Amino acid sequence: QKVNHYPHAKHLTRKDFLARSIGRCRHLAATGGGGKHAGFFDLCPETYLLPAEYSALVAAHVDKQKRGAKPTWIMKPVGLSRGRGISVVSSIEDVTYADPVVVQAYLDRPRLLGGHKFDLRLYVLVTSFAPLEAFLYREGFARVATKPFSAPGDDNGDKFVHLTNASIQKHGGQEKGELYGPLAGAGPDEAGGTKCSLDFLWRRLRREDPTFDEARVWDGVRELVLKSLVCVEDSIPHQPNSFELFGYDVLIDADSRCWLIEVNASPSMARETSLDADVKERCIRDVINLVDP
Repeated sequence: QKVNHYPHAKHLTRKDFLARSIGRCRHLAATGGGGKHAGFFDLCPETYLLPAEYSALVAAHVDKQKRGAKPTWIMKPVGLSRGRGISVVSSIEDVTYADPVVVQAYLDRPRLLGGHKFDLRLYVLVTSFAPLEAFLYREGFARVATKPFSAPGDDNGDKFVHLTNASIQKHGGQEKGELYGPLAGAGPDEAGGTKCSLDFLWRRLRREDPTFDEARVWDGVRELVLKSLVCVEDSIPHQPNSFELFGYDVLIDADSRCWLIEVNASPSMARETSLDADVKERCIRDVINLVDP
């Protein structure tokens, strides 16, 4: 009998638990070996856990301002998904934490698709944490903001510009079924709703920038996935009859570096478009074939 869940997977999928696990590995890498491995576990944007690290967040905000920057942060409740409770803040006075939250530095130089911000939703199947065994699905989605990108600021915290979650963007004002902006003209097997296939994404990015190298992106993705799993493997006990499919959210910056935004438990398998059905049904078949050949 197989079970599609690891009982302690929250160490990977809860935002605060993952941040602590990565933080421990970053500290070990920075302090061991004379610091020659510092930066090895720099997987995520600069992150603070509130309320415990509020003073450190304020100090970082002030330091950025002194250096002439205009710091912007994304604030997320630790235990919610589908974009619920997320806000974009540029003033420290707007940071609230009645409940525990994760605050991450906003990456203000994202790679754009037709002038719109996007991120990747990728699927990772873990069949064992001891020894570690995982599979990265080569298909997935790019989730595209409905409004063109502009730099965040005090007067521009528009979620439809800066947050790419499909649950948020479906309320972005486009007509139901209408493909907008960089997705306009795509076929039903290439785009649907606010998402497009990875093949469509790579093709469009190469058209916009002939130097774009998708192989470099895949290398970065594999590195993020492997290192994130290494960070948590000691916290997730061996469960010989378990497996789990995780949804990885990854942002590509203007230099084609990949950043881990978060890892999701029970990623949606809803088939709202023909693209959804095409990608997700094949993913489910592959999962079943791997865990029960």
